[in-house]
Amino acid sequence: MLIKAVAQAIPTYAMSIFKLPKDLYSSVQAMFNRFWWSHDPNKRKIHWVGGGKLCDPKDEGGLGFRNMACFNDAMLAKQVWRLLQDGTSLVARFLKARHYPSAHVLSARLGSNPSYTWRSLHSMREVIEQGSRWIVGNGETLNIWTTRWIPRPGSFRPILRFPDAEADMRVADLIDKEGGCWKEDVVRQIFLSVDVDIILRLHSARRGLKTG
Repeated sequence: MLIKAVAQAIPTYAMSIFKLPKDLYSSVQAMFNRFWWSHDPNKRKIHWVGGGKLCDPKDEGGLGFRNMACFNDAMLAKQVWRLLQDGTSLVARFLKARHYPSAHVLSARLGSNPSYTWRSLHSMREVIEQGSRWIVGNGETLNIWTTRWIPRPGSFRPILRFPDAEADMRVADLIDKEGGCWKEDVVRQIFLSVDVDIILRLHSARRGLKTG
């Protein structure tokens, strides 16, 4: 309880702002392990299992201690998600004005002379991108080949059927704006059957894509 509720909770604030060095992770994790095997800092005890095993879930034979590196990534990724969800917050407006005034947070570059906070957040964009996709609205900004918009875990992108496919084609080109539904003949012409079924089943299409 001391390790989980106190020792591992102390660096939470710092981990939500900064990407800590790997050497620091190792030092902190080693300190937790030493405390677990021996409460007396002046005595050395045998570590009967590796430190990584202690971080495994209890149902897998571990003790459920936090993996500090993964926890740090999770906290920083959460901050990036907040920037995506609420761009009007003070910190979001400050970071945008300082680091990506004319870009989106997920497409922003690291830039020259970045702050350590921005460098830490920038390194977590990939974590957000790997597990997220765009919800189709009017489709004007979504490229059909490069944007992650297909509800398929992993790539979230359609399979390229023709090597010379139109590179700049947008999802909006697949939508009947008057009827608020997919242009089924166009979809079937461009995509493989496995992607056609996924696209035509998108719930947002049935609810009127032109209003999204």
